[in-house]
Amino acid sequence: DQNSKQGEYLETTMIENAILKIGALLALGFGEAGSDIIAQNMAQCDDINPMIPGMRKIAIFGFCDIRNFTDATEVLQSEVMVFVNSIAQIVHSAVDSYSGAANKNIGDAFLLVWRFPSELVEGEGEDIHLIDSPQVQNICDLSLSLIHI
Repeated sequence: DQNSKQGEYLETTMIENAILKIGALLALGFGEAGSDIIAQNMAQCDDINPMIPGMRKIAIFGFCDIRNFTDATEVLQSEVMVFVNSIAQIVHSAVDSYSGAANKNIGDAFLLVWRFPSELVEGEGEDIHLIDSPQVQNICDLSLSLIHI
């Protein structure tokens, strides 16, 4: 029956969309670095093992917060989340356009990150460092470009 097939298709589509949204929310919750660790962890076993060691990364971190957030909260009251989400969209878009990622946000504060690809990193353990290359300089320049926005 045509209606039954269409209903099954719609239900499958709704489930797929829900899974994609849950994945996106998990990625936001764990941040960029956390989502990589979770993905690696799940690839090694069927369940999440919290005892798998992490990995050392070199990155540039930035911090951004909304000025006078407390005042805005008092004025906006129930509309404060719309305001925060609007600011978050601006921050995420700006950082993304400069090849970074908004790794976490808590209320009015955003942690921003520009990660260096592993091919630009040499050494092991405590003795890791970036190679001298134009790509490293470019990532550094991109991270500093947001200061002027």
